Amino acid sequence: MIRRGFTLIELLVTISIIALLLGIALPALSYARAAGLRANCAGQLKGVGVGVQSYLNDHKNIMPYVASLPSAGISSYPSLAEVFKSYLDSPHGLECVADAGGDRKDLPGQRYFDTEGSSYMFNDFLCGKDPSTGFLAKAWGDVNVFVMYDYEPFHGAAGSNGSCNYLFADGHVTDLANVNP
Repeated sequence: MIRRGFTLIELLVTISIIALLLGIALPALSYARAAGLRANCAGQLKGVGVGVQSYLNDHKNIMPYVASLPSAGISSYPSLAEVFKSYLDSPHGLECVADAGGDRKDLPGQRYFDTEGSSYMFNDFLCGKDPSTGFLAKAWGDVNVFVMYDYEPFHGAAGSNGSCNYLFADGHVTDLANVNP
């Protein structure tokens, strides 16, 4: 009885087919991972939005004074983490899982969450203001007034759809590509 194995040609064809299938599948898996990180970040921001609404209820609908970049020392205002710590379940509520810090030129390898206490930047125009009656609300409508957003485009190339998540005054989270002022 003669046992026949794979020929070299058959083995090479099989390997090339597997490589082709992996080449097709890996970008889709990478896209799915990025979409998962973006959705997780949006969920985090949605939870922060609940905390912001609680803060507004306790402070007559007036936004706090918050330092946008506390580590820069430009402002004496408290950080976002300090202001909202009693309104969030955990300090990690202000952390975006995609905040890896790889593209930071000021602190390479550092994460915004580590240096600022938050992965999100507060909208300076809202400090000490009622988000539903300020000039932003008059210009865009209060549903289009953003409260905070990712420090950097953590979720894609800058300027591309979905690259940054934004929390709006009414509590919804999306990217600016979906806003119609």
